[in-house]
Amino acid sequence: HKEVTILSACLTLMSVTLAILQMSVESAWVRGIFILVCGTALSVSIYFSLRSVHPLLAKVALFCFMRESMQPNLTDPMFVWMTSDPQGPMFSPMLMGSLGICSSAGLLLGIVVYNKFLTGVSYRRIFFVAQLALVAYNMSDLILVNRWNLELGIPDVVFVAGDDAFGKLVGRIFFIPLFVLCSKVCPRNLEATMFAMLMALGNFGYSIGQFFGSAVCDVYGIKDGSFDLLPEAVITKSFCRLVPIPLIFLLVPGITPNDPIPGMDDACGGVPSDSSNANLGVPPDSSNANLEFEDDEAPAQGAAAATCGTPSRARPEICSIPTAGQP
Repeated sequence: HKEVTILSACLTLMSVTLAILQMSVESAWVRGIFILVCGTALSVSIYFSLRSVHPLLAKVALFCFMRESMQPNLTDPMFVWMTSDPQGPMFSPMLMGSLGICSSAGLLLGIVVYNKFLTGVSYRRIFFVAQLALVAYNMSDLILVNRWNLELGIPDVVFVAGDDAFGKLVGRIFFIPLFVLCSKVCPRNLEATMFAMLMALGNFGYSIGQFFGSAVCDVYGIKDGSFDLLPEAVITKSFCRLVPIPLIFLLVPGITPNDPIPGMDDACGGVPSDSSNANLGVPPDSSNANLEFEDDEAPAQGAAAATCGTPSRARPEICSIPTAGQP
């Protein structure tokens, strides 16, 4: 598929370019401007490349990429502050690893909440509420950095454990319906390729968010053990979480995860639906079109066909499919 190939080439080129940029350019402003230009160019490429496949596919792909790229990531500076800075909690590596148990509990709870209560709720409402909750989750870092939790009588370990569990819970509630939506907008005969492309766009957007976070740290002077302006960086990161909210109403369809995607049954990704017969040289109305199997018989039918070829109506003895009890 020419459009998908071009988009893949653009994605690869920009990945290499940004990696070289991060290693070779010291100015945070130059890196930030270049990241903005690359993100804008890739966004335009995503929309115009995938629009020919299906307009909704282009919108969902654009949402996956732009949402991640608009949110700076400060995970590494926060980790260093919590483990090394004398003004921080000074968590040990073992304790930081143990906090992952609480995160896993949040992931499990997010799955349960989605399956029980959210499958009939529209994508827009789920994403909107979850995004607002993520803003509140990011603002909680400000409480920890300013040590306000100690003034409230909440120990650092308890606060961070609860904060991580809540973040994973909200993140899972956001991403499960997003994965469902991505799987549903993939056209027939391109399902695996397009789903992989959508996930790659989301991951690349996350990488751009990391580059964006690195530029934010440089602007606020958060490097070489200096965390004086870390609260300001946390506030910037939290407010950036509000930026993707308009994209939810512009790019996400107003349907629920239980609803089919309108028009996707007609989208075949440019591949004929009877391509398997065409590749075998079998006409669409040949005898194999009249063979019907139950779902639990399909693997046996596939194995037999692979062994002895397409059954013939004129000479059925050429290829007989074993029945139950037959060796």
